[in-house]
Amino acid sequence: MDAGIIITYVDYIKNINNVGTNEKFNDQRNNIYFNKTNMFISVIIGSYAAYLSYDYNTQQNTPEGIKIVYALSAFMFGLFYLIWYFLVMPELR
Repeated sequence: MDAGIIITYVDYIKNINNVGTNEKFNDQRNNIYFNKTNMFISVIIGSYAAYLSYDYNTQQNTPEGIKIVYALSAFMFGLFYLIWYFLVMPELR
């Protein structure tokens, strides 16, 4: 849901002057986790993060159970994992 939070925050910044009068914005902010677009973006980001995690751990000959746990963690924290992967991982490769 990390992408949904970012998208909603960007909408908040765009509508900062109209927060009290814009009912559509208030409804969107309250339903952040049920927005289909946000959910789709989060699933795409999480899937890519899980793929990168599984692929990297396969190259490192990590046991299968640990690879799956890491991949699920990467899926759940998709955007944060991608940031970590591209900033920290080049040093480890």
